[in-house]
Amino acid sequence: MRIFLIVFALLFSACVPSSSPGPQGPPGEKGSVGEAGPRGEKGEPGEKGLPGSPGKDGNSVSLELVQQLENTLADIKSGSKALMIDAMKSMPEQVVSTIHYRFGISEMGFALLTSYGRVFIMKNKNPVAAGDGYEYLSRVTTDDHQFISLSILPGSDGSKQIFLAMAKNGHAFVSEDLKTWSQKKSLILN
Repeated sequence: MRIFLIVFALLFSACVPSSSPGPQGPPGEKGSVGEAGPRGEKGEPGEKGLPGSPGKDGNSVSLELVQQLENTLADIKSGSKALMIDAMKSMPEQVVSTIHYRFGISEMGFALLTSYGRVFIMKNKNPVAAGDGYEYLSRVTTDDHQFISLSILPGSDGSKQIFLAMAKNGHAFVSEDLKTWSQKKSLILN
């Protein structure tokens, strides 16, 4: 048994390193990311912090401004008719519609209508050359209307063309020559 212990001690001492280890080698490649683990439980809420400092005092608005705002909002809710009428009346005259016309074989050109009901025409020089500018022709009516459109029902063999001028408030006027206008039954919008 002694021999056995001596042989065992020699073998064991041969396996034990006798000097310091060599230099460390380069790191290996990074492995793939594993699956996410289960979500943890929600923790308890923390303690409430101290309240912040109060904000600056606000400025009051005048009662007149509040009343004006309330009136404007009420007008908008009701369809804003008064607001639109005021806006239209404060606007300068502007062109609201243009059409082309033809009288007989040779007279043709363009007509335009302004928001105040004035009609201007530009006669073409010939069938392929437009005129040089507009000239005043007529006024649909002297009443205070805000006109919004001018349209034409073209004539054919045996019938005359008819021009229709419409006002914002539903009043309609017709003419066969853009000079003489007659009022038709008004469209009631309310």
